[in-house]
Amino acid sequence: EIFNMYVCICHGVSDRTIRQLAQSGKASSLRELREQTGAMTSCGKCARCVRDIFQENQTPSPRQYFTLHPMPA
Repeated sequence: EIFNMYVCICHGVSDRTIRQLAQSGKASSLRELREQTGAMTSCGKCARCVRDIFQENQTPSPRQYFTLHPMPA
């Protein structure tokens, strides 16, 4: 992907940054993402977009993984 889309203009946070933090597990929750980037902490207009991008790219926790992929009986 060549282009970045700024999602949070107030703090200059791009969709690429959100995807990288979510996929790498460096931000395992929206709270951690908010603390690391500042996104969603000023005007709040980016909140829905930030949440959607984060959730689409989030690395599932072990609990989430096994809920989605139960072990065979």
